[in-house]
Amino acid sequence: MVGDNPASSIYVRNKAKACKETGIHSEVYQFSGDTSQMTVLEHIHALNDNPKIHGILIQLPLPSHFDTQRIIASIAIEKM
Repeated sequence: MVGDNPASSIYVRNKAKACKETGIHSEVYQFSGDTSQMTVLEHIHALNDNPKIHGILIQLPLPSHFDTQRIIASIAIEKM
């Protein structure tokens, strides 16, 4: 998640809670709204290369200075 959208924060918190309740490992990464797109892309690439990570979710909306399609396209197909 990038930024501090209150509705998105609730949604992400509920996703993490649901994972915990069902025994699914999850990790939440939250970036400030002024984080660069490159920083987020680098983090996604690291997650793509991590064999312990089986899926990646990007919380939308992203800040206006992001190319949402580029961010989503950076997720490895096997982790979508």
